[in-house]
Amino acid sequence: MAAKDASPFDERVVAVCVGTSLAAVVLFWLVHRALIDDAYITLSYARNLGLHFHWGLIVQESANTATSPLFVMLVGGATAVVRNAILALGVVFVATYVVLAWWMTRTVVTLRLPIACAVLAVALLLLNPLLLSVVGMETTLLAALLVGLLDATVRERPVRFAVLAGLCVLARIDLVIFIVVIGVSSRAIRRRALVVSGTIAAVCAPWFVWSWIRFGSAIPDTFVLKTLQHGFGTYKFVDGWILYFRSAPAGTIVSFLAACLGLVTVAIWLMVRLPSRDPNDARLDPIVAVGIGGVGYYIAYSLLDIAPYSWYYGPVIVGLSVAFSLLLPEIVRRIGWTAQRRHLLLPVGAAAVALVLTEAAVVVANGLPWIGNPVLYGNWASATEYERIGKQLRKVVGTRTVAGPGEIGSLAYYCECAIVDPFSDRGRDVALIEYRASRAEPVMRALLNANFRNLDRTQLPRTADYELVVGFGQAHGTNVWNTRFRNFRLVRSPAVPSTIDPLVRGVLPTLPRGHQLVLLGSRKADETIVDTLAQTLRSRTHLQVRLDPGNALPWASHRRYHGARVSTVITVAAGGSIDEMLSHPGTRVVGYWGNGPWSHRVAVKAQITELGAMLRTGKLSARDYYVDALEALRSLGPDVAVITSS
Repeated sequence: MAAKDASPFDERVVAVCVGTSLAAVVLFWLVHRALIDDAYITLSYARNLGLHFHWGLIVQESANTATSPLFVMLVGGATAVVRNAILALGVVFVATYVVLAWWMTRTVVTLRLPIACAVLAVALLLLNPLLLSVVGMETTLLAALLVGLLDATVRERPVRFAVLAGLCVLARIDLVIFIVVIGVSSRAIRRRALVVSGTIAAVCAPWFVWSWIRFGSAIPDTFVLKTLQHGFGTYKFVDGWILYFRSAPAGTIVSFLAACLGLVTVAIWLMVRLPSRDPNDARLDPIVAVGIGGVGYYIAYSLLDIAPYSWYYGPVIVGLSVAFSLLLPEIVRRIGWTAQRRHLLLPVGAAAVALVLTEAAVVVANGLPWIGNPVLYGNWASATEYERIGKQLRKVVGTRTVAGPGEIGSLAYYCECAIVDPFSDRGRDVALIEYRASRAEPVMRALLNANFRNLDRTQLPRTADYELVVGFGQAHGTNVWNTRFRNFRLVRSPAVPSTIDPLVRGVLPTLPRGHQLVLLGSRKADETIVDTLAQTLRSRTHLQVRLDPGNALPWASHRRYHGARVSTVITVAAGGSIDEMLSHPGTRVVGYWGNGPWSHRVAVKAQITELGAMLRTGKLSARDYYVDALEALRSLGPDVAVITSS
């Protein structure tokens, strides 16, 4: 049976959209002071795009780490108008939820479902604690686009489906899982598969081609950065919800409850649908497909074996929550006789309302408004703490460059300074990209090499004047910022001439002549030292100096770097890693910096070895051993060595 079209001005559609807009405004006010750190990466991109027409996390460097180009464009466009990125985010947040409600209500009317289904679906998404905890990420946009795909499918609009599918790919490329599953569920879309595929390509190809030419990569570099992170401790995406449950049990349960109910609902409906011969049931296939897409998304991310970032669960929650809300009345309709269905309506409706109220209770319990921390988060500091640090950091560093501590979004947004890490400095990504590709399976390696074919592999990291170091507990001193659980210390970079010059003097005579390729890696050495040494060697020679974080012994003589033969591999090591590297046959130190010459280090290590022998023979007590060994190490102090193999 063909689905009945819905008027865009149906009074029920308008009523739901108006209610959604008011609720979205209130909810954004509620959460806007508690955005997670990665949300500020998006905000920094959007502000630079809207105010400076620059694509990058910081204005000093171009980058390609915006996971959702479409979301950055939307927030950046709004920023150009309102001149404030957070206000622009609020505008986009409200607008996307209004569009979501419009598509959701039209879908329900078209399928002749109760309008309460649309209200339930929108409410569950609006009030979901996890989705509210990741406001500022592209999750809200993804939710709206997925509902748009559903609306276009049930109304049998293949071209509209294709346009929205192209926008989905621009919003986040992994939504292709939903696109395929939802598209297959519709006969009208399957029949025009070529037109649909061509339209999708026409919508998204211009950006990917431009990115491939301009940045040397069609997809964002975050694919490499995130897939190199294999979890938080023992937790990965497949079981990451346990990690969040440990810190916020109520928030985690409520966040995933609608999705779990959606999984059960989809399973029940499939048992009803598969043996059914009723053609009227086919109209609900796209809804089932949205739920199956959520399951497929969860499986795909689990197989990727990546870290359990909270926003990664967003599409799973959206897909299964929508399936739960829209399939529920049909399941109730199939249970028992008419009289029994009447008895079921009240408890089922009450349970649905209770689910929405439970989400609201968890949201309200986090504060009115939220200050600093959302319900679910895993950052080192709260948004308000990072805001304080960032604004004060700007006064200290001015126009100089500072190496970030590992979380950079909030600091970059509020500092508005040259703070660098792989998300803001493209030169720091090149080695990681090569490392990821060299260790990938053959098919993935070929895809990565094709994607990064135009990458400028000569880029080196921007050298830093300062480092922002994070530690546990409280600290004291100048340029120290304490947060609830950690401290942040601003220190001068150790990559000063007194450190670099001895290393350069030692390594230059060992390097080849001409335009040979030299790989420079590190083993627990300060990154700023390695970066500065690489810049110095390139400026003083004609060598092709590249960074390689994966250069580990034993070095293979046939080692190649993106097709080019490597002439020399050297490693900068620090502390105990020096001894580890020298334990391999054929290795030697060619440059050294420490409190004294290399001979002093050799003498200190010999002294510690002798103390160990005395401890084992009983000539020295354990207490005296540790006291003397610690004193010897203190005299050694921090040291750095450049190591190569003969």
